[in-house]
Amino acid sequence: MKNTIICPTCQTPLDVEEAIKENLEKNFNADFLKRKHELEQQFDAKEKNFQEKENALADEKERQDRIISEKLRKAEDLQRIKIEKEVSEKTGAELEALKKENQERKDAAKLMQTRELELLKQQRQITEEREALELQVERTLAKERKVIEEKVRKTEQDANFLKSQESEHLISGLKQQLENMQRKMEQGSMQVQGEVMELELEKLLIQTFPFDEITEILKGANGADILHKVRNLQMNDCGTIVFESKRAKAFVPAWIDKLKADMRHHKGLIPVLVTEVLPKDMKQFGLKDGVWVCTFNEAIALVTVLRQNLLSLQEQKVAGENKGEKQQMLYDYLTSHEFAHHIEFVLSGFKAMQETLTKEKKVAIKNWKEREKQIEMMTQNTIEIYGSIKGIAGTSVKEVKALEFDELLLDEGDSLANV
Repeated sequence: MKNTIICPTCQTPLDVEEAIKENLEKNFNADFLKRKHELEQQFDAKEKNFQEKENALADEKERQDRIISEKLRKAEDLQRIKIEKEVSEKTGAELEALKKENQERKDAAKLMQTRELELLKQQRQITEEREALELQVERTLAKERKVIEEKVRKTEQDANFLKSQESEHLISGLKQQLENMQRKMEQGSMQVQGEVMELELEKLLIQTFPFDEITEILKGANGADILHKVRNLQMNDCGTIVFESKRAKAFVPAWIDKLKADMRHHKGLIPVLVTEVLPKDMKQFGLKDGVWVCTFNEAIALVTVLRQNLLSLQEQKVAGENKGEKQQMLYDYLTSHEFAHHIEFVLSGFKAMQETLTKEKKVAIKNWKEREKQIEMMTQNTIEIYGSIKGIAGTSVKEVKALEFDELLLDEGDSLANV
C-alpha cells in the first residue's frame, strides 16, 4: 500500500516515497556533477603541470645537447687540426723523398734507354754485317758446290750408284728400326697405363672388401691380373672372381678367350673383364660370351652384386648335397642371361635410388633454406616493430623476454654453439 498525502493547496494526492526518491536523485546528481567537475579541474591542473615539466625537461635536454655538441665539435676541430698538422709534416718529408727517388728513377731509366738504343744500333749493324757475310759465303759455296758436283758426276757416276743403293738400304733399315722403337714405346706407355688401372682396381677392391683376399698376379706370370677370393662371415672361401684389366683404344675380342683360359687356370668361378672401351654392341656392363665386361666406374657395383650371389649360393651349397653338381649349377647360373638380367635390374634399382635420393636431398635443402630465410625475416621484422614501439612508449610497454637484448645475445650464442 502506497503512502500518500493530500496537498493542502491543490488537494492532489502525492506519493511520499516517490517524492523522497525524486528529491534524493536530484541531490545525488547535483553532488556527482559537482564532484566530477572538481576532479576534471584537478586532472587538467595536474596535466598542465606535467606538460610544463615535460617541456622544461625537453628544453633542458636540448640545451645540454647543444652544449655537448659544441664541446665535441671544438674537440674534433682541435684534434683534426693536430692530425692535419702531423700528417702534413710527415707527408711533406715523404713527398720530398719520393720526388727525389722518382727523379733518380727517371734519370736511371733515361740512361738505360740511351744504352739500350746504342745496343740495338750495334746489334742491327752486326746483324746486317753477318747477313751480308753469310750471303757472300753461300754464294761462294754454291759456286764451289756446283763445280764439285759436276766433277763428281762425271768421274764417279758408276761408283756412286752402288753407294746410293747402300745409303737407301741403310736409310730403310734405320726407318724400320725407328718404327719398331716407336711401336715399343707406345706399347710400353699402354702397358704402364694398364698397370696403373690394375693397381687402382686392386686398391679399390681392398678398400671396399677388406675381409676378402685380393691377390695380384705378378707381372710376367701366366694368368689374369687380380684374384678376388670371396669370404663369408666365418672367413670361409665362397668362390674366386678372376679380373683382367685392359686400357686400350679398341676392344679386342681375343681378351674373352684368354680370360676364360685364365679362369680355368686359377680355378675361378666368375670372370670379369674391366676395360676402358666396351665392345661395339654394348653400351654398358653386361655378359659377353660367358665373361662379365664392364668399365672401371662400374666395377665395384658389379662386383658387389656378384659377391652377394656367391655368398648366397655358398650358403645353399653348404646346406645341400652333390657339391660337384652344385658348383656346375653355380657356374651355369652365373654365366646365364637370367643372372645377367637380375644384376642389370638390381644395378638399375641402385642407380634409380641414388638419383631419387639426390633429388630429394636437393629439394629438402632448398625448402629448408627458404623456410629459414622466411623465419629470419619474420623475426627481424618483429624485433624492429617491438624496438620502434618501445622507443616511442618507453617503459610503459610490457617487456617481451624473447625480444630483449640479453635474450637475443643468448639465443645467438646458442646458435653459434650448435653450429
